[in-house]
Amino acid sequence: MCPHKYNLSKDKPDDNDIYVSINLKVHEHSEPVMVVDHRPTCPPVYNQGALGSCTSHALSCIFYHNMVRFNSSEIFHPSCMFLYYNTRLLKNSVGEDEGGSLRDALKALYVYGICPENVWEYNPICYKTRPPQTAYDFGQKHNSISYFRVPQVLSQLCQCLMDGYLFAFGLSIYSHFENDANHHQGLISLPSASDVYMGGHAACAIGFDNYRQVFIVRNSWGDEWGDHGYFYLPYAYMTNSDLVYDLWTFRNRLEITQLLVTELNAPVGDGAVFEITTVGEEAEKNHKQETTPHPDTSHHRSRSKCCILA
Repeated sequence: MCPHKYNLSKDKPDDNDIYVSINLKVHEHSEPVMVVDHRPTCPPVYNQGALGSCTSHALSCIFYHNMVRFNSSEIFHPSCMFLYYNTRLLKNSVGEDEGGSLRDALKALYVYGICPENVWEYNPICYKTRPPQTAYDFGQKHNSISYFRVPQVLSQLCQCLMDGYLFAFGLSIYSHFENDANHHQGLISLPSASDVYMGGHAACAIGFDNYRQVFIVRNSWGDEWGDHGYFYLPYAYMTNSDLVYDLWTFRNRLEITQLLVTELNAPVGDGAVFEITTVGEEAEKNHKQETTPHPDTSHHRSRSKCCILA
């Protein structure tokens, strides 16, 4: 087994981040859901090998799942290599295998889109090579996303998955993560005082199991690791901000149907919270202006925002 690279960077504070929050009142009279498992709508488990491309693998899974879930007329396996190259392109670091943050990868997906795996295949030797123009032409037809932070609250995380949306996140990896028990069973425990911190890694939550009190998480180390490429992260791990951070989901902008802006008193993140939902082309235009990446931070606003979805 090749050595794994733990070079996920944490997102830098950005007041332009939009927080998504599920309106739990809509679901409060529903029967309790004990298990949600979206593995059937996920592609085969990827293997990032020795490259630090975990963010691209996590987001590519979400992109594929969204195509299947919303019955896209065109379903393809996304090119993780294309997304990883463009993540570093935005950072002016295409010559380095330095990983990146989840926000970096989301911006790359938003700006350049994504192309099929058969247009730009995953070959670690070619990570410095610019993809062909045909890949970029295809990507411009597949970049219509809106991305949001997910509050690190158990009810919000579970409801996000119940509503059919996966989320990517960063997690702190300790030495116990790769021990034999984890390798064969995918069961991850909370780190002990004797465990050594190894770095950051991105993964994708695809479900939860209330009986076992765990999230079902997709890794990118191939299907021979863990439970056929998946592992089980305790609720206590996922909701601990010292162990897990930068939780993101994204959606096709056309699927967001309402927009309502209401300032709330309770803060999320470092700024005040707003409820935001999108209506029509004007709302899409406004959202695009809010999320288009800039080369500097002079555009930052003084308040964070929260997208409330029913």
